[in-house]
Amino acid sequence: SNTDLRNLSLNHNSIFGLYMRNLSVEILYSINFSNLINLRDLDLSYNSKLDLNFWTRFPMRTIRNLQKLTLTNINLTSNDNIDFLNGTVSLKEIDLSNNFLRFNGSFLRQSRAIEIIKLANCNLRNVSKDYFNFENYFYLQFLDFSFNKISIIQNTNLNTLRFLKTLDLSHNQIYSIDFEFQFQFLRHLNLSFNNLSEIRIIQTFEAIVINNNQITSLKYLSGNNYMNDNSLREMPCIMID
Repeated sequence: SNTDLRNLSLNHNSIFGLYMRNLSVEILYSINFSNLINLRDLDLSYNSKLDLNFWTRFPMRTIRNLQKLTLTNINLTSNDNIDFLNGTVSLKEIDLSNNFLRFNGSFLRQSRAIEIIKLANCNLRNVSKDYFNFENYFYLQFLDFSFNKISIIQNTNLNTLRFLKTLDLSHNQIYSIDFEFQFQFLRHLNLSFNNLSEIRIIQTFEAIVINNNQITSLKYLSGNNYMNDNSLREMPCIMID
């Protein structure tokens, strides 16, 4: 990045990747993103001086081939409306980590092709259906909710993510999970650094990470597991590789 730039003309249809971290407000406002119709990968992270007016005017619907969007550390807050993201119909990967966001059930409702969602350290407290309608993300394979403030998982349709392979809920405040993990393709589950005392697992994993909890009971656990730093008193009778 170069914060000394004042103007940049980007009108070429052959630009497929654009990485513009920590640029001046002037240069970002000077770019006509609507002309970048073949753009596949866009990173505008660490542009924290941009206000919501920039994002609400951002032409997501015209960048119709965009597949990867990275907007970490852009200073979006819970008072900002992030519906501007809903035009990303071809999006496969999004990273909004390190923002303090407010979500509703319409988040990425048109991004049916989405495969990777990263929302680490976003001040999230709830992943219920009122905030995330997971039925919208049919092809989702990777979901990162780490380093948030989630305390309980309930009233959620997480189990509709039939192709999910990796779920990271580490470094939260989770003390209760009111559903059993029943994901057909889930292979990596990270629940470390929470406040769980019991976990109900009824499927095989390649790796389940549950260290740094207060677990005293595992109703069922299969696959490779990492259980250090717990206070386990009851082991399951079946362990399957």
